[in-house]
Amino acid sequence: MAQFEVEMETEMRAAFETLDEDKSGSLSLDEVRDLVQKLEPDLYPTAKKAAPVAKKLFKECDTNGSGCLEYEEFAEYWEREGHKKSNGRWGAAKKEAAAADKARKGRDLFLKLPPPFDTKIDVALANGAKGAKAMAWLFSGGQVLDYATWKGARTRVLAGPVPAAEHPIFGELPPPFDGKVDAVLSNGLGGSCQADWFFCDGLVLEYTSAEMKGPRSSRLRSAPVLTTSHAVWGELPPPFDRNIDAALTNGLDGEYRTDWLFSEGKVLDYTPLKYIKKRVKETYPIPNPCKVRDHPIFGDLPVPFLTTGPALTTGVDAAISNGVDGKHRVDWLFSGRRVLNFSTWTYGEPGTRVKSHVARDEHVPEDCGEDCADGAEATGPDAGADEAEDEVREASAPQEGGADAGLPGTVPEP
Repeated sequence: MAQFEVEMETEMRAAFETLDEDKSGSLSLDEVRDLVQKLEPDLYPTAKKAAPVAKKLFKECDTNGSGCLEYEEFAEYWEREGHKKSNGRWGAAKKEAAAADKARKGRDLFLKLPPPFDTKIDVALANGAKGAKAMAWLFSGGQVLDYATWKGARTRVLAGPVPAAEHPIFGELPPPFDGKVDAVLSNGLGGSCQADWFFCDGLVLEYTSAEMKGPRSSRLRSAPVLTTSHAVWGELPPPFDRNIDAALTNGLDGEYRTDWLFSEGKVLDYTPLKYIKKRVKETYPIPNPCKVRDHPIFGDLPVPFLTTGPALTTGVDAAISNGVDGKHRVDWLFSGRRVLNFSTWTYGEPGTRVKSHVARDEHVPEDCGEDCADGAEATGPDAGADEAEDEVREASAPQEGGADAGLPGTVPEP
């Protein structure tokens, strides 16, 4: 029980015992009239003025019709009306507790995962649902974990981990996808139109993770083919045509959709729409693809998410979004043991995209929740990489242009 609840319980019990002058364990109508006078002395200075209110109150609170008020009935009234009207402490305390509980929600997202997910996440795929049904499938080393991503979820791990071949949804993945997945993207259409593209070692597989109604049919939409010969992904330039480390979509529809693909320290802005003639987006004056550190959005990534050379080859392993549009969008990027709370919102200011950055076996600082504005200090075995971040950025900063030179995949401000 919270501290304020303990205090209110003590105060209610003391008030009840004080009003129960005959020590009968219940309050009579006369004792309730005294209570009304004590709570509102300015409105009901005399017993005569308090009597009508006391009768009405007595009738409302005597829920069991016993002709007297037991402590439970008295306490219910106290919480609902009496203490709230007298000084507001009860209502204010409950609001404060509710706000604190809301701030705590979501702090545990992706921080405590079972092996092997605690050391590396290969792929994260959201189910596209909203609210309490929002979840993601995490892949690591051929294992699949069903994970709740709703902020208010009390249980995060919903099922697993189990081998992909035994998973009720991904059990149809053929080799090599049943043992390894490099990246995955969804077309976001849902239902029978849902398509998920799985990437592995230069191959692409079209699959569907959507809920299937009616007679069970195969989830395989196509056999694995070379990325270079795929109808949608055949325009991928090197090194993306042979390897994709991670993928993330901006979640927009139509021509405004942009998928960001990561490979060997580079990021590519791409669109998977079938009717687009040129899927590699124009991002003038910044080349596409470009190094992650030069990208107008992902240039804010810290070490080890920012791959800068042979000494720092970790980069982004996986990425997933909360599916919310606009400034409330949150993206989680994974690199080894680390998870980064990031924002890919188109109009986000440079230098403000990193929300928090911690190792997954650490607790989020109390003053840095899911929507905090300042990055959390990274500690733990990977903390040494963070100390070199400023030096790396200074050494690798482009001499011409800049992070504000252009925003690939932007849309007009509504």
